[in-house]
Amino acid sequence: MAVLASAVLGVGGAATAAAAPVDSSTPTSGPTITGAVPDPMGAALDQLRVGFEILRRNAQSPGTPPYRPCGMSDERKPIGTYDVQGGRRAFMVCGNREYGFEHIKGRHMNDWSNKALITGDQWMDLMDYSIEAALRHPEATSSRDGKTCYARQIWMYDKRNGQTTDNYFWNNVIVKDSNGDIITAYPTSTAHRCAG
Repeated sequence: MAVLASAVLGVGGAATAAAAPVDSSTPTSGPTITGAVPDPMGAALDQLRVGFEILRRNAQSPGTPPYRPCGMSDERKPIGTYDVQGGRRAFMVCGNREYGFEHIKGRHMNDWSNKALITGDQWMDLMDYSIEAALRHPEATSSRDGKTCYARQIWMYDKRNGQTTDNYFWNNVIVKDSNGDIITAYPTSTAHRCAG
């Protein structure tokens, strides 16, 4: 992961470049990325210039994955932490086939890898900052059966050639209300899955 040369996605209808989503000073405005370009709808977004390394709080050093390693047996081990709109926190835990990182890796890694082909990212990095954007600034939410769904539209930017694309996806993140565990996170192409 290189400082200011890695993350390549936009949120809030903006195709953007470099760094990860950050909070904006206006509550109704979504996060923006360093080097943001005007969004397709012409909406003005606040821009904050923040280095990629500052936001990759879980990275051990440059070039490492965004999550701490799981090891062989501890499914409850927390490997990442996210701020959630409203002052809550969500946690990526190792999990198993039913929830957490192991579930996402087993069931949705190909979905993330296909999106990362467009942006030039590693699938895990794209997933990490897409989760961060959806949890901090969701465009849709719903709650059911002790879980909350957060969704956000993510506009993609190809970091290899510095070009914006016309591609976007919805990131859907499901969080267990009782303990903040991230159950799953997956991209969808045409609509979010946070049905009311």
